[in-house]
Amino acid sequence: MSSVGADLEHARAVKDQLAECLRGEPAVNGIGVTRHHGGWAVKVNLVRPAPQLRLPKQIDGVEIQTDLIGPIVAQ
Repeated sequence: MSSVGADLEHARAVKDQLAECLRGEPAVNGIGVTRHHGGWAVKVNLVRPAPQLRLPKQIDGVEIQTDLIGPIVAQ
């Protein structure tokens, strides 16, 4: 794995691919891109721990990060 993040266009393409694969997964409440090591990575936000997802650490050279943020609630 490279220590330099991917370019934004590449990270967005991987995000779209991953979003399609995770569509309808109840543990996922958001997928986006985030800055990482001078470039970009894909971030998957989770409502609860979801070890059954078995997300890869990277896809096509783009790092995949997860963050357990819980449910999104209007305030």
